[in-house]
Amino acid sequence: MPPHFTLDTEEQDDAAEAFWPEGFKQVVHETVQDFIARQFVRQGAFRETFASCYAGRYSDYKEFVSDIARIVAIGAENGADAMFDEIFEAFYNGSRLPEVRKRARLLWPAISLDRLEHKVRPVIVKEYAREKSFENVYVDHFKRDYDSFEEFLTSISKLVTVGAVSGADDALERVYRALLNRQALPPARRRARRLKI
Repeated sequence: MPPHFTLDTEEQDDAAEAFWPEGFKQVVHETVQDFIARQFVRQGAFRETFASCYAGRYSDYKEFVSDIARIVAIGAENGADAMFDEIFEAFYNGSRLPEVRKRARLLWPAISLDRLEHKVRPVIVKEYAREKSFENVYVDHFKRDYDSFEEFLTSISKLVTVGAVSGADDALERVYRALLNRQALPPARRRARRLKI
């Protein structure tokens, strides 16, 4: 092998990367998407706006609503990710978990925080109960604040749910702004998976 030759290990490196569990995001996505789509169809929300401005871009009203619901669901996923960023920052700094900050009001259709948390909690508890590093963080920094590891994970699930609802609300705001200005619906991009370091 020539001295200047560098072995390409990109594929092996990718295979060796470990990511944090994200099954809860699928629950967030499906729950939010289904809720938003059902509410819009039930109320006939923006049906006239669809007919006058968006009928050429979508085959029918339900496809239009489905796209809005997908955008809001991705916003919810990204909001959950943003909250996890705050949680991990607390871990790294050895500080308390962030305060639960509920919004004073939510845009229609407001997602039920309790209903979403009821679906997200068991998934987060199941996924992260297996993470030794989470258990270590609990023992080292949070045992005085929570009676059990499960209670600690339940608090995390509440925070993640608040983040998801906030992210969904932010996405709804962008959608409504586009609709009122008769612009194309905003793009929705998922954040990259969280890599374990």
